[in-house]
Amino acid sequence: MLDDDQKWYKVSLRFLGDDLDLAAVTSALGLKPDVAGLIGEHIGGNPRYAIYETNVWVHRLTISCPSSLLDWRAAAERCESWPLGQA
Repeated sequence: MLDDDQKWYKVSLRFLGDDLDLAAVTSALGLKPDVAGLIGEHIGGNPRYAIYETNVWVHRLTISCPSSLLDWRAAAERCESWPLGQA
């Protein structure tokens, strides 16, 4: 149980796009994706699931400390000048 002054943060950073280069996103941000899938692949690699309709890259973070959130945000901001869809 959390004290009244404690807070949890849950955030995710998502990139989607047919021309999205998953390796380039990982390299540019320096973050490992929690979910990465290419067009036509089955979700989770399981043929019983639907296929990705576009390329997907997702990084998730759950933290209890705002300073950690700021560290994660700093990594996410590195993509600000990165041209999406291009390596």
